Amino acid sequence: MGEGDPALSASPQSLFAGLSGLPRVFSCAAVRDDSDPQVLATRLAQHFPFTDFHAWQGRERPFWHRSSTVMVGGLPVSGGYTSSCQGRVDDHPGVGAVNLVRGGSAFYEFNGARMSLDAASPLLFSAGESYTFAVDHYAGVAYSVNMARLRSTAQAMAGPARFVRVGLDDLEAPRVLATSSERRRVLIQTLWGVFDLLDQGLVRDPLLLRHLQIEDVLYRSMALLLLPRLDQALEHDQASAVPARQRILQELMEWIDAHLATPVTLTQLEQRSGYGRRSLQIAFQERYGCGPMQWIRLRRLELARQSLLSPRPADTVSAIAQRSGYTNLASFSRDFFKAFGVRPSELLRASRSDLRLV
Repeated sequence: MGEGDPALSASPQSLFAGLSGLPRVFSCAAVRDDSDPQVLATRLAQHFPFTDFHAWQGRERPFWHRSSTVMVGGLPVSGGYTSSCQGRVDDHPGVGAVNLVRGGSAFYEFNGARMSLDAASPLLFSAGESYTFAVDHYAGVAYSVNMARLRSTAQAMAGPARFVRVGLDDLEAPRVLATSSERRRVLIQTLWGVFDLLDQGLVRDPLLLRHLQIEDVLYRSMALLLLPRLDQALEHDQASAVPARQRILQELMEWIDAHLATPVTLTQLEQRSGYGRRSLQIAFQERYGCGPMQWIRLRRLELARQSLLSPRPADTVSAIAQRSGYTNLASFSRDFFKAFGVRPSELLRASRSDLRLV
């Protein structure tokens, strides 16, 4: 931006209409204009560890910053424009920063490594480390991500069978991403599609936003952008989807068998398999003719039956029930009789009688 810069002549109300190709502020949120960099620095420091923020020294332009913020689930996303500025952000462990530009350029330095952000390389990610920055001018969006949630999202997408291969260490390195590959370009366009949807104000209801899981789209897109090995693993499994599903389901069965004596929840099954509840219900129904929790109950009853048929010297019905994952003896007796047509106490007595005859 230089002589004839529309930002110097246009009113704040008409700026975005006069800057071709720049994103509008989020129309469903209040607009905030700041012309004093120190006032803005004080406000930004309430949310992010800015230790320095000022207009770019030596540039004779009036400072101007315009922004508006929308909440995407628990994720605040700010969109807008800023003129030339410089500053420093201190370490912020556990919080990743994402900047995505549609116009302008900026420069960042992480431990001596200098990175440039512009229309050809439009996305900057940092994982909580300190950095300095110098912005020529900038129009775009910025938001912070919870690093623990980003890792768990990647883990859920990969599933336990592939998780060790996706390279979570890649999330720790700051980087600028260019639109150099078709896959990356599509993912960055997906992010802009989400922001344009919010920009139009079509989705204002917080409950509807939660149901649409737009926040999850942002996290999943970032996981794919930042973890190329995750993308490759998912592409590989797409070519052999059935064997991959069978392998993951078999690993889940083995894990369940090893944990029958302890409480097992659907949430644990989701985390172990990487599948949602509906997908788990379908997979178990196709393979076993029942849902996952019903299958676990049948496995516990079969484990108990085997223990009752070959009891230990000190075994009681209560001890066998607890060893098989039942905490309520009445429920165990009822389920066992319904499944096998005999009461567990009767089977235990008969087994001990047979042992005495041997």
